[in-house]
Amino acid sequence: MENDNRLSEGNTLFVIREYDLDELAEKIASRFKSNTQEIQAPSRKEKPLTQQQAAEFLGRSRQTLINWRKKGIIKGKRLGGRIYYFESELVDAMQR
Repeated sequence: MENDNRLSEGNTLFVIREYDLDELAEKIASRFKSNTQEIQAPSRKEKPLTQQQAAEFLGRSRQTLINWRKKGIIKGKRLGGRIYYFESELVDAMQR
């Protein structure tokens, strides 16, 4: 009779296999990691650099920056249809 009351109150009992629980935990951890990576912007308030400014900062051509971004060597942020870079991210990428 007690079980009937719990079900009528909207509670539902689920049986979950250990494998399913492990899979769910991995998915949650993966999403958490990707979300925190996106959130981790430069800690200090940096002014974004245009592609030309970033190229001058690195002493490279604008096309080199574009090629590096496509290869994943550096990351750019799209703001208002344009690509911008942050000095700290450029320095980090060059140190790797």
